[in-house]
Amino acid sequence: MQIAYTSQDGRKLPHSMGYGLIDPLSIIENDGTLEANYISEISNCVVHKVTWSLKSCQLETFNSNGTTARLTVNRDLEKALLYDAMSWDLGKDPLYSEASNAVTGLGNILVMHPGKTELNYYPAGKLMMFILPVKKLDHAYLRFKQDLIDKKLAGLFMEQKGHYIEFTKELTIQNLYLVSFIVPIAQMHAAAKHFAAAGIIGPDKPDRLIIDEANSMRTKHMRTFTTKEGDGYYALLFQELTKQNYNAVIESFLINLKKL
Repeated sequence: MQIAYTSQDGRKLPHSMGYGLIDPLSIIENDGTLEANYISEISNCVVHKVTWSLKSCQLETFNSNGTTARLTVNRDLEKALLYDAMSWDLGKDPLYSEASNAVTGLGNILVMHPGKTELNYYPAGKLMMFILPVKKLDHAYLRFKQDLIDKKLAGLFMEQKGHYIEFTKELTIQNLYLVSFIVPIAQMHAAAKHFAAAGIIGPDKPDRLIIDEANSMRTKHMRTFTTKEGDGYYALLFQELTKQNYNAVIESFLINLKKL
C-alpha cells in the first residue's frame, strides 16, 4: 500500500482508495482531525471525502454529478471503506458504470458487471482482474508486462496455459496463454489505457481484453461468447485440456451454449 500522508499520531492516508486517488492539496490535519478528498481519474471529480477524528472516521462517497451516494461512519478509515464496499453493486453502481463506459471506449475491451461480490479489500475496495489472451509469451509481451508492473498500474496474477474453443460448423481448439493481472478499481481506467496504447490487444473478438472483479473471475474456468459474425460460439478455457478432462470440458462447453 502506497501511503500519501501520515498524521502526527500515525494514522495513514493511502495514495489510492476505492474509486479515487488522493488530492494532496485537500489534506488537512487540524486538532486531531484528518480530512482528504479522493478524485476519480475519469471524471476528475471528488468521489470520496474522508473526515477522520480521533474517535471515528466518516467516509462520504459521491456520484460524479456531486450528489452523495453513501455516508459511512466507523472506527477508522479501513473499517469505513470495507463497510462501504460491502454495498457496491458492480451491476448498478454509477461510479462503476462510468468506469466501464470509459474503459470500453478505449478499444477491444469487455467489462463484466458481476453485481454484488463477497470479498472487499483495503484500500482498494474491489480488485479487478484483467485477462488477456496471448498466443505466445514473446519479447513484445514480456516488455509490455514489465512496463505495466514498473508503472505500478497492475500486478501479475498468472500466466496460464489455456485454450480457445470455437464451434461454428465444426469444433476447433487452439492453444494459447491466458494472462491475468490484478488492478485496484481506482486504476482500472489508467491500466486499460496502458493496454490500449501498447497495442497488446488484438482486433478480433476472441483477442479482447476481459475485465472482471477478481474473486468472480477466479471462480470461473470457462467463458463462453457468441462469435462476432453471430454464426457460432467460442469459449476461453482457463485450464489445460488433457485426456482425463477432455470429455467433461467439451460437455461443459455445450451446456454453456444453451445458456447464451
